[in-house]
Amino acid sequence: PVDFWLEQPGARAALTPSEGFCCTAWRVRRGDRWVSLLSEAPSWELFRGRPAFFGNPLLFPYPYSIRDGAFVYKDKRYTRRLNREGNYIHGLTRDHPWTLEQTWTDADGAHARASITVGGGDPLSDDLLAEYPFPFRFRVTYTLSDTALNAAYEVTNIGPETLPFGLGIHPYFPVPLVPGSSLGDLVIRANGAYTR
Repeated sequence: PVDFWLEQPGARAALTPSEGFCCTAWRVRRGDRWVSLLSEAPSWELFRGRPAFFGNPLLFPYPYSIRDGAFVYKDKRYTRRLNREGNYIHGLTRDHPWTLEQTWTDADGAHARASITVGGGDPLSDDLLAEYPFPFRFRVTYTLSDTALNAAYEVTNIGPETLPFGLGIHPYFPVPLVPGSSLGDLVIRANGAYTR
């Protein structure tokens, strides 16, 4: 599954803003062949049926399971609508289309930025309030630089109350990546910064 590719001479990354802005493939050239760094779904049908089992889905505004679909926040009980898997797990942003805002290439690499808004005033975003009752905008920018794939996350509270949220990613790495390699050959780095 792919809506478009970010491409560099030695790497490429597939993105799906139509389905949760998931990175469904990340391939790096090794000699004369491509090595897949993420587990790739063989079809759109399988990807849509189990989106958290392929690629690297974005889990927001909660990266975990909500028991019985209900939670208490500031002494108020909230119950949310079931997601596509018939439960209350891994947030809602992976289950809906995003707005592709911009793609570009510059000296830093190939970039793609997309966002999803919940409670933004249009019927689709307001309908998502049934899944999470706090309005927000979640924007992600992927950058493919040489063979490194980076993601920058931006959360904006657009509602009147404090926005409770959690953010997670769910990468599926096939191991071994290449014959003779080990898990120790894979390096993952995460840097975080909070701005107000």
